[in-house]
Amino acid sequence: MTVPLISILIPTRDRADTLALCLKAMRLHRTRDMEIVVVDTSRTGSARDAAAQAAAFDDRVRYVGAAQSTSQRHSFELALAAAKGDYLAIIGDDDGYVLGSLDWLADRLKRTPVDAVRWYPLLYIWPSLSQDGEGFFDIELPKCNGGSAVLPAAPLAARNLAGKHEGSWSNILVYHGMISRGVYERMKARLGGTFFAYPMADTFAHNLLPFACDSYLQVNDFVSIYGMSHWSANASWSRNGSGEEAAEANRWMDESKVDELGRNQPWHPELRTLRYHDFVVFRLGEAHGLTGSQSADQQLWTRLIIEEVRQEPWKYAAWLDLEPKAPFDAEIIAAVRRRFGQHPLGNARMADHLKAPNRQLPSLRVRAVDPDLPDTIEGAMLAVEAILGSDAEKFEKPAAVDATVPLTGRLMRRGMHVLRKMAPGAASRIMHSRWMPGFGWRLVHRLYAGQLPTGHGARAQIRALANRDRSHPGCAQGDAGAAGSQP
Repeated sequence: MTVPLISILIPTRDRADTLALCLKAMRLHRTRDMEIVVVDTSRTGSARDAAAQAAAFDDRVRYVGAAQSTSQRHSFELALAAAKGDYLAIIGDDDGYVLGSLDWLADRLKRTPVDAVRWYPLLYIWPSLSQDGEGFFDIELPKCNGGSAVLPAAPLAARNLAGKHEGSWSNILVYHGMISRGVYERMKARLGGTFFAYPMADTFAHNLLPFACDSYLQVNDFVSIYGMSHWSANASWSRNGSGEEAAEANRWMDESKVDELGRNQPWHPELRTLRYHDFVVFRLGEAHGLTGSQSADQQLWTRLIIEEVRQEPWKYAAWLDLEPKAPFDAEIIAAVRRRFGQHPLGNARMADHLKAPNRQLPSLRVRAVDPDLPDTIEGAMLAVEAILGSDAEKFEKPAAVDATVPLTGRLMRRGMHVLRKMAPGAASRIMHSRWMPGFGWRLVHRLYAGQLPTGHGARAQIRALANRDRSHPGCAQGDAGAAGSQP
């Protein structure tokens, strides 16, 4: 293989079973412009056999073994260092990509080089983490709007510094995102040879990457699939879980403590208030010149920290015994304690960490699309293709709006397109009424479940369906009430 355009990097440890399924799913992507690099930090090197079996069918797969078991941050660092491509992306060994997305991205990046690519991942709950043992998606329709556009990165950087971002998924990322080699090299040069200069790799990257970019490609559709299984550790660290989830979170935290950066940096792994760690990252960025003349306002971020603790009281317990380490710690700790007093606000553990579909969103089960599909990341990719398609057109068309605030769902538009052909009058009434969200969710659900009438008499039946759903209590409340309707 020549030098690849894209490096898909998959750090893994002691999870050869999910890795094998992930690599099998990656074979479905046709592009030859990428490499798939398995970075194995297993205690036993168990991923070697899985990677070798995959490489026998797919010569894009390459195996890199690490010398020792490491923290997540270190494994991410090793993965980036192993990449040969011009664009770098990290996913987990239980994740994947929407079919057609990598083929389109490879073509687009050849035509329009950018510093980074940004999208919203589609969350897939593996059967091992599902309450009923079946994998599922919650489809957030506004995030599959379709289209793409090259945008300046400066507004994202300013938004982050002002604390106005909606979480890591709304930022430029390397984990379920993509950065250019130029950005990677610039960040390393600024940070003394290290890319992830904070033990919490995701937090560090998503806050500071916009400052290292001039422009990025915004994709208003799902590109990657973020698989959440009972093995997921980092995500559980910020939740108040119990049992196996808590054990995974504690393992992640313990490993981060003994990581080289964790040992030599004034950080608080026991503090699960994310806004605090965001602020620390910005101060690190300032110290290394990454944020230019901009700086994080300590008073503003103290208010944001207090608001997070107010919303999630279980996070306060760690603040009671916290000892200052960083220069700004004493003032922030004092402000938080003044606000909440000297006693824990609550530390109740969740009884069950298993997941159920969000009743306010359309949900998709893999085997509801096709009972013969495997309920794995491969089946998830094929199910998404069956619903959303894999054509490049959905990514290529110009974005209608800035995707930081997407307005409509692609599923909704596609459903309305079919309905217009069958019953133009009903479609017009639905699109221009305040009860459209409540009826629309059910319409799309029925459309793809094959429950809408077709053929002779279809128009009259759909009009009757529209009139019946118009009287539904969830629709009568207008947009605010209808948005939560169950499809």
